Amino acid sequence: TRHAWRLLALAVSSWWVAGVIWDLLGRPALSVADPVALIFFPLILAGVLGLSEAPASRAAKLRFLLDSGVVVLSGAAAVWYFIVYPSRSLVARQPLESLINVVYPIGDLILLFAASIVVFRTSQSVNRRALGWVAIAILARFVDDVRMGYETVASSYRPGGATDLIWITCAWAFAVAACTQR
Repeated sequence: TRHAWRLLALAVSSWWVAGVIWDLLGRPALSVADPVALIFFPLILAGVLGLSEAPASRAAKLRFLLDSGVVVLSGAAAVWYFIVYPSRSLVARQPLESLINVVYPIGDLILLFAASIVVFRTSQSVNRRALGWVAIAILARFVDDVRMGYETVASSYRPGGATDLIWITCAWAFAVAACTQR
């Protein structure tokens, strides 16, 4: 599990480095921070998979797939409604920005799947309280990315607002998870 926690720490570090780069560049819609920020998603998934244990029985596997499917499809509905559908008018005017506006939500669906793994498939050898904080952090990040995507489409993002507060809360929850794991 030590390797899994290192992957989670690396994911959060990449997210923060991307945030610093984005802030130093003046928070543009597209920047060199995007590839650094996108590394977050596979690292979170790899870290969570390292903390999990495959269901033993066929029924448990089916239950996991159904439960996580419901969670991810619900998230996909939110992503479609708040980000993808409203941004369809941007595609002709700003194709690259539109692409990035869709790539992040796909990463967010990976986050929802990771949260499902934390909730439904975790190993008994891992501290359950720490995993609860990981799940809270992942879900907060999902909600915040959907909010940020919507604000981007609506051109209503304001630095220092609720979106930034949720990002800080997400980072705090990851830090609490790491401290609780000790």
